[in-house]
Amino acid sequence: MLLLATFFPDSDSGQLNGEYDIFLEILKATVDFADLLGLYFALNSVPGKGHAKILTSAIGWASAEVVVTRSVLLWVGARGSEFDWRYVRSCAESNVALLQHAATAALVWLWTRKADRNVTEWDLLIRFYESRKPEQCKNYDLKHPPLLGQAHSHVKQDVNFNLNCTNACFSTSVDLIFKACYTIKSMLLRGSRSSEGHDSFHYVTNNFTNIKTLRNSTPAVKFVNYNDYVSAIWFLGPVPAVNFTMDVCKLNSTLPEEPCEDVTQNCTAQLHEIRCRLRVERGAYSMRLSHQAPWGYGRVAEHGALAEFEHYGLGPLGPEGAEGGWGARWAAAAAAAALALLSAALALAFRARLAARLRRSVLAAWLRACVHLSLRQQLDLTTPGDRISSVFRSEEASAAKAGAEAEAEAGAEEGAAVLLLYARDCAAMEEVARLVGELASLAAPGRVLDLFSGAVQARAAAAPAAWLRALLRRPATRVLLLQTPKAACLYGAALSKHGDRLRLERPLLGGRVVARSPHAGDALLQLALRLMAESAAAPDATDELPYRKYFVAEISGLEAELVPLVTPLRRYALPEAAAALLRDLAPADALAGDQLRRLEPLLQPLGDAVDRLLRYVADHPDYLSEELLFL
Repeated sequence: MLLLATFFPDSDSGQLNGEYDIFLEILKATVDFADLLGLYFALNSVPGKGHAKILTSAIGWASAEVVVTRSVLLWVGARGSEFDWRYVRSCAESNVALLQHAATAALVWLWTRKADRNVTEWDLLIRFYESRKPEQCKNYDLKHPPLLGQAHSHVKQDVNFNLNCTNACFSTSVDLIFKACYTIKSMLLRGSRSSEGHDSFHYVTNNFTNIKTLRNSTPAVKFVNYNDYVSAIWFLGPVPAVNFTMDVCKLNSTLPEEPCEDVTQNCTAQLHEIRCRLRVERGAYSMRLSHQAPWGYGRVAEHGALAEFEHYGLGPLGPEGAEGGWGARWAAAAAAAALALLSAALALAFRARLAARLRRSVLAAWLRACVHLSLRQQLDLTTPGDRISSVFRSEEASAAKAGAEAEAEAGAEEGAAVLLLYARDCAAMEEVARLVGELASLAAPGRVLDLFSGAVQARAAAAPAAWLRALLRRPATRVLLLQTPKAACLYGAALSKHGDRLRLERPLLGGRVVARSPHAGDALLQLALRLMAESAAAPDATDELPYRKYFVAEISGLEAELVPLVTPLRRYALPEAAAALLRDLAPADALAGDQLRRLEPLLQPLGDAVDRLLRYVADHPDYLSEELLFL
């Protein structure tokens, strides 16, 4: 505005006569170049990426214009008592001016990023300082740089692509970077002229690579002679096997120079190892390894190595040359395969003969045992088969005796007992089962039997099935089944009607689901569920009513059915029906007042355990896959 008022005043005569001076208006428009120049300097002074430069310059320039041209007008005029639309229009114009300045700043920034078509090459030079600390590396003044450091890498790339890039126009990778302060100098070459270099300092921390290790490492090579070729294995130590050349020269003292051949295509590189396969004539040769990586510009590691070898072969070459060597290898492989098959057949025959000998020795041992026990005189048997049958009958008699003793032991137990049935599950479910057992102990103090406890396993060890049947036949025994999803997967039973009676359609233990960690109590639980389902569906005349003997509890919100077709059983949803379950478990008029008072402290922990279980199932919907194997 000051420039317009000073150098380009309005002509009064033109306004009076109504004439339009085009030349004067063009001169006024040239003042806008000052805005473009200011935006150019603002974009160059703002650090960061392109969008940050544009937004910062545009918002700053538009804000300055609003403060200078419109703030006083709005502060003085808009606060008046009379409304005027020009103030609203002024605010709208400010918003539009902000978009105009943003577009202008973007155009100026794009003009500054315009590609330089004269650039032909990119030059990158890396040097390093071993003794510089991180603080010293960051605080260097680029206008007064320190002495040149040691050369590390030098990269030159031809520029043959579009330079209209926003962030990274050129990129490369450099190996053998160790802990040091690095200076990176980047230049653009335009034919024989170069631009002013852009210097930057970086401190790199690398505890895996050391400059001393790199400088002291020397490549090692191992040559292995074969009939028709030579295998060379180069070990480079910490130097990566990238960007190298391999030359083989024949040693001939009669020639002034050694004829060399590039065999890089015959080599394969791994991380720090190079393997080459050379088909050369017999004689003496030298092999030269040369690194072409960018770090070869400095003295970071050995640039190459030279080794000599001699190809003498393992035997005379046949008339077919290399083909004859491969034929011998195939013949050797076929002979080895035939020998392996023969060895396997002999091993199988020997194993069968050994198994037959073992069976005969076992039979002889049984016969000697029978003679020692005088079974021959007692039973007056004449054939070995009869002797073996007598042994089996004696074992069955012993098992029957143990079952009778187990039944007597189970029948001798006095008082009402509660048999708690559940499937081992996650830790949260185990806690719920423990609290349900404590709840049942109020109805039968000290008489709650958990099939997975050590005491119950020891009591039923002699004859588990007989002990369980005897326990379930007792009238005073109550059975409490806690239904869980895992139990439904493992032991879900299906009943079908056969005449007037219901029968199990298939065994309780499914054929497709098994527990990941089996337990001795799993078999007892399977048998108890089968006996429970059969007796509840078709009770005998001597049995107690099923709904007074069997009780089914389930977790509220985690319902599962183990015996869906057995209707006489009572269902209790925990923890809401805990009091009703305790009342029905106990014999009539057996609950005392102190037992009811002991129930109240158990209800809160039981509710909390059920809540934890429901949260665990909600957070781990596939938790059964951790407990079961689905075959």
